[in-house]
Amino acid sequence: MNCDYLTRVWSPSNLIDVSDTVAMPGPLHIAASVFLPDPAKLASPPVVIFAFPGGGYSKGYFDVHPPGHRGYSQAEHHTGRGIVVVAADHLGVGASSIPDPMALSIEMLAAANDAAIRKISTRLAEGSLAGGFPPLPNLVRIAIGQSMGGCITIVMQGRMATCDAIACLGFSAIHTVLPQRSEAARQRGIAANKFFRNDDLRKALARGGAGDLDFVYPFHWEDVPGHPRRRHAGRLPDSQNQPAVGKRDRAGVRAPDAVAGLCGAGSGVNRGAGADRGR
Repeated sequence: MNCDYLTRVWSPSNLIDVSDTVAMPGPLHIAASVFLPDPAKLASPPVVIFAFPGGGYSKGYFDVHPPGHRGYSQAEHHTGRGIVVVAADHLGVGASSIPDPMALSIEMLAAANDAAIRKISTRLAEGSLAGGFPPLPNLVRIAIGQSMGGCITIVMQGRMATCDAIACLGFSAIHTVLPQRSEAARQRGIAANKFFRNDDLRKALARGGAGDLDFVYPFHWEDVPGHPRRRHAGRLPDSQNQPAVGKRDRAGVRAPDAVAGLCGAGSGVNRGAGADRGR
């Protein structure tokens, strides 16, 4: 890869082969954008954040640049502090391979993300990821996942102990609850989304109520220009809507692994109507 610091990196070599990880017809690749800080400002020990988006979004979610507005790129924020950022699309999303969406499971998505993280980490440690960028031994790996990305990150970490730490943003391993403008609306949302991993999703959705939820309120502050929440939308496999991680997956995430389960949009913490919202 050829890299410009603080700039999104893209080339065919950013397609990480995960064909040997997922039992589906291949080839299968994870697409990733890599953001590199100035080597002189690298954190010590070096840190890399692997960022995975939520449902309906792709990796561009982590590098938003609305015209006329500055400071919305999470990747830029971290690289400015000496941290490497890798934003990746799940299988079935964005620029990654798009296999049969009905054949994908949460476990497959987690395994593919694990493989991508390990392969990219090896190249960072060896110094082979980007010309002119130094090797990063003793690399600290942190995975962050927004909403659905948080769900997959919990499964990945619980089953494969991929990273040194994780941060689940806007997802609860118990019951995700979207903040709403009123307590009544919040309770309707809880009732409409109360289903379990093995439930028939079509029957659960047929109960109604989810369509009444305000999805702008919990995800976007009023200063967001034009609420551009779908500008970087990716394709979403239907099977990614499987609702809950299991006890086995949660139990595998040990306390030192969990950096944060932030109380924002989609948090399982009861914050009440009109409470603080995720951004």
